[in-house]
Amino acid sequence: MWVIVDNELTDKEKIELFLISKGIPEKTFSDVAGLNELKQTIGRIMNFCKQLLNGNINFEYPGKILIFGPPGTGKTLMANAIAGELGWELYELRLSTIISEYLGLTQKNMALIFDEIKKRGKKKKEQTGKGIVFFIDEFDYLAKDRGDKGELGDMKRLVNVILKEFDELLFSEYSVLTICATNHQKLLDSAVWRRFNLVRKIDYPDENDRDQIIRFYLKQFKEIGIELIDQDKIIADLIELTEKSSGSEIKRDLNEIIVSSISEGKMQLDKDKFIYYYKKYKSEILQNIFFLDDTPSFNSPLTFNIPSEVNPVFYRDLLMKYIDSEKNYQNLIQTAMIYDNLDESIKKMLLTINFSIFYQNNVKDYLIQLKKSVDNLRGRK
Repeated sequence: MWVIVDNELTDKEKIELFLISKGIPEKTFSDVAGLNELKQTIGRIMNFCKQLLNGNINFEYPGKILIFGPPGTGKTLMANAIAGELGWELYELRLSTIISEYLGLTQKNMALIFDEIKKRGKKKKEQTGKGIVFFIDEFDYLAKDRGDKGELGDMKRLVNVILKEFDELLFSEYSVLTICATNHQKLLDSAVWRRFNLVRKIDYPDENDRDQIIRFYLKQFKEIGIELIDQDKIIADLIELTEKSSGSEIKRDLNEIIVSSISEGKMQLDKDKFIYYYKKYKSEILQNIFFLDDTPSFNSPLTFNIPSEVNPVFYRDLLMKYIDSEKNYQNLIQTAMIYDNLDESIKKMLLTINFSIFYQNNVKDYLIQLKKSVDNLRGRK
């Protein structure tokens, strides 16, 4: 739910609501497992920004980075690590407060916050010779495609404000390194992209990155006093099991294994016991977050409650179990007829099997294809 900003608040009061000051984050690149190529690329930008601050170069430079990709893959962590690595203060835009009941005020709020971030950047350079980092998460909400017919005119004008402010917010002038993140890059207005010096996707970690992430978080076991027997074999199994898992999901799952191990007094884990805990926790997740109405119909559609960080691969067995009968196949098809377009919860459910039709806007066609595919998986003709 969006918090409505009282239009009677003073500018100072609004700024306190809009900007989250996080100081200098403790996180650095050493806390980001994997993503080595991205860290090297961003490192070059960071070095160039330092050169600009030192007055070694006279060059007009925007200083803007856009990071996009699935939830939980490390976009926010990367923003914090960049600020921590630089030793600069981090400011985050609080979207829940900048949206106003009166959309015209939202445009004014945005202009207000950009004016403030410019002042803080210049002041920081004058006082310490450093810059600041300005982080905008969920950037798609502010810079949504103006060609979207479903958007209000005021929201489209907000995009115009964003473009204007971005053009004016130069690192070379205000010492503000701007980092934006989104899970929905396809929603961004086409004019936004060229405002960034660097645009990079952080996807689900590949095999090498998963190896690094897993090894990074397994260090906690030793620190706590849990001995892992045949750790290399555990890592090999986890690399396979965590395909299409985000880094934050891997961290969460391994933390839960620590909880289970300590709760049961198991301070020594071999591969079988470790993987048992892992699969048990994944099974519990499915039981608690994937809800399907027992008797869906035209008047009672399926309901879904699926957190974005849950690995879609694990939905497959549960979905196949649910549609084990022809009746349930038909229920799914009937439910599909209710939806003309895919909403986010349906999209997450449809990730169970990766078909190109997933990207189309016809749920009914997708579920018909899904039925055929599950039939084929079972060997039914």
